[in-house]
Amino acid sequence: MTDSIKTKIAALLAKAEKTDNEFEAAAFMAKVNELLEKHQMDLHQIRTHAGIEKDPTGHNAGETNIYASMIWARDLSGVLATYYGCRVVYWRKRNHYHYEVIGRESARTTFELMLPYIISQVRVQAKALVTMGRTKSVAEREVGHALTMRVHKMNVEAGKRRDDLTGKRLIPVDENEAYMDSLYGARLKKEQREKTLKFTQAAGDAASKVSLHHHATGKHTRLLK
Repeated sequence: MTDSIKTKIAALLAKAEKTDNEFEAAAFMAKVNELLEKHQMDLHQIRTHAGIEKDPTGHNAGETNIYASMIWARDLSGVLATYYGCRVVYWRKRNHYHYEVIGRESARTTFELMLPYIISQVRVQAKALVTMGRTKSVAEREVGHALTMRVHKMNVEAGKRRDDLTGKRLIPVDENEAYMDSLYGARLKKEQREKTLKFTQAAGDAASKVSLHHHATGKHTRLLK
């Protein structure tokens, strides 16, 4: 019985991922989520069963070491991960943060390529604020905060569009969250409250110039200070 249910869900999932019609895709995924909730299954189980796990959900250690003084970069990494379709779990060790990336392989790869590039863009945009009397660290923090809020709002809007497409009938099964829970369980501490990020209009204008879509060229600097 379990295998037949997995086969049925896999067929619906295949239809959702093959159609170019976003409304059809949302309808198929709504049914997929309904069956996953009913039978307490995860999407990665379905993909493995159907042999369609070409873009597997997994986790890997992050490559960009961020110094503890760059809390803005740590916070920015969280919303960027969501934007690119994955999640990050981080911890502090001495004077810098380490993190792991959880999600589909394609999403993890994109995030890892883009994170150092976007951080470098924040630093470039912050240089203009230094000429306005701010210190380098304050300028970078303000632009980083402004970009974090910008990406957060984009994530919220994307979530609303998904809700509208499914008619808010179901609570979607978050594949990344389910995988995170299976990895870390009760050890995982999640943010209990939203942070207030302060920045000026100038920082907001600077953050609006940061590209989230163009990959960096050349070599990435993996250790950022």
